[in-house]
Amino acid sequence: MSSYAELAIDLYISRQSGNTFKPVQSNAGPLSTSAAYAIQNELIALTTAESSHEVVGYKIGLTSQAMQLMCGISSPVYGQILRAGLLPGGTHINPANFGHLGIEFEIAVRISK
Repeated sequence: MSSYAELAIDLYISRQSGNTFKPVQSNAGPLSTSAAYAIQNELIALTTAESSHEVVGYKIGLTSQAMQLMCGISSPVYGQILRAGLLPGGTHINPANFGHLGIEFEIAVRISK
């Protein structure tokens, strides 16, 4: 099995190349939640080496039981939000720049300045 760092590098290169996301595969079968978070942390470390990609917040996903069942997990997940991924209200995007464009409506709370 590839190391977490190697898997993160593969994801990073794929994103930089504009490739459509493909789930991370392991020769040993599905990854554990702790392995997925380790890969995520490695990917964030690679990505935040670029100045425009600092972590500016966090998100919680798969908060409903229906979504957890659909994804085959038993609890919500979390991830970091990067500055480069924030788009101000009124931003127009070109769907052709995305593989499978989806829109999620998020609730954001600013805790401190």
